[in-house]
Amino acid sequence: MNICVISGEIQKQAVVRGKKTKALAFIVTTTHPANNGNGDTEADARISHVPCVIFSPSEDLEHLLTNEGAGKFVELQGRINGSRFEGPNGQERYNADIVVFKNTFRILNASAPQV
Repeated sequence: MNICVISGEIQKQAVVRGKKTKALAFIVTTTHPANNGNGDTEADARISHVPCVIFSPSEDLEHLLTNEGAGKFVELQGRINGSRFEGPNGQERYNADIVVFKNTFRILNASAPQV
């Protein structure tokens, strides 16, 4: 099964890609403790920057995230979409995005329109 659950802060304003089928792309910064056994999990916390995309977003959500998205705390569920391609010098490269399930996207710190 390919499902992930993420909560965190949107790093910067979202970007709309595509014209026929719009894709709203944004980065969610998540923090998770790294318990190394010394009891100081906060000092050893890891930060991940997770690229996310919502296909065919509502106009309200598109407007909100492209104009006021930075700093919003969100939670979402989605599936990991990985790809492989040939980079410079013929090197194999990998990329992954979270394709958000629209009905699971929630803004936690604002009274804003939901998808």
